[in-house]
Amino acid sequence: MKQTLKTVCALVLMLLCVQVLASCGKCRHKETVWETEKEATCTVVGKEAEKCVKCGETLQTRDVEETCRYVDGICIYCGEARYGSDYLTYREIVLNGTAGYEIVDKGNCSSVYLEIPALYRGKPVLGIAAYAFDGHAELLSLTVGSNVQYIGDAAFRGCTSLAAVTFDEASEMTSFGRECFAECSALTAFAVPVGVLHLPAGLLRDCVSLRDITLHDGLLTFGDDVLLNVTALTYYTENGMSFLGTESNPTLALMRVERTASAIQIPDTVRIIASGAMNGCNQLTSLSLPEGVLTLGAYALAGCSSLQTLTLPTTLTVIGEHALAGCIGLTSLSLPAGLTEIGAGAFKGCSALTALMLPDSLRTVGSLAFS
Repeated sequence: MKQTLKTVCALVLMLLCVQVLASCGKCRHKETVWETEKEATCTVVGKEAEKCVKCGETLQTRDVEETCRYVDGICIYCGEARYGSDYLTYREIVLNGTAGYEIVDKGNCSSVYLEIPALYRGKPVLGIAAYAFDGHAELLSLTVGSNVQYIGDAAFRGCTSLAAVTFDEASEMTSFGRECFAECSALTAFAVPVGVLHLPAGLLRDCVSLRDITLHDGLLTFGDDVLLNVTALTYYTENGMSFLGTESNPTLALMRVERTASAIQIPDTVRIIASGAMNGCNQLTSLSLPEGVLTLGAYALAGCSSLQTLTLPTTLTVIGEHALAGCIGLTSLSLPAGLTEIGAGAFKGCSALTALMLPDSLRTVGSLAFS
């Protein structure tokens, strides 16, 4: 009996020891720490976890939100400026009877993702002044509000980091200034708003990364050197001619003709002869521009020294600067009744041209047009 009792006591004691050892081995998570599992930013909700220092077990998690963190006035997360469009420099103007504002310069605005607002202090933002952002190399993108009607000369020239320009779907844009976006070497695409009918001189000059330009069927003129040194652009080519156009009219603008061409048949769908399109085609002896052509651009036929016969369409309204300069073989020419403008030096050096009847519709004759 005594032996049995001793055995039972030993078993009980052993069980108690096992329980004590088991309870001692279980972690009580007396020391914990919060660890970041997903970094929070001003645009992304982060996550943190509370973990036991001893065993590493995750006890609970929580979401973490972060506000913008600024370095030199720019959020390191989202790129937005501490000082946005409200810190641009504005001045009051009246445009076509409408009171509003013009943006003069960037003022204290540090945004590199610049949004030109439709309204400022309850009035429409109507325009951007000449040279307003000239040389603003930090600017990365530009969004233009719906009420902006014009952008002045060289307003964004030399914005070498500007990669995207967007106009509001309801844009009231009607005019760009000369060299407005020249030297924007990071710009890859550009869409001309439907209200803009004239592309001024040097608009996209030296935009060396520009691969795509979206035109519209209402365009009337291309100024001198609109696309000078824009070598990445893709053109539609046909019979030795290069064109820019729209989906409905891929040959809207004749941009360039092979210089060795001796005969050219320009498609009836061409509306614009761009600057320098046939400059130096000195084997060309005869040319007829089709009905529908509205503009003969600057230097378009300059240096065509063998050209003896030129027929202009009744639809032509503009003969650009130096368009026919150096056409020494041209002896006669009939100007259409609807012509409104003859550019500077347009007929300079046309020494065989002895008579020219100017139409009543003519409004502008540039300097040295007939020198």
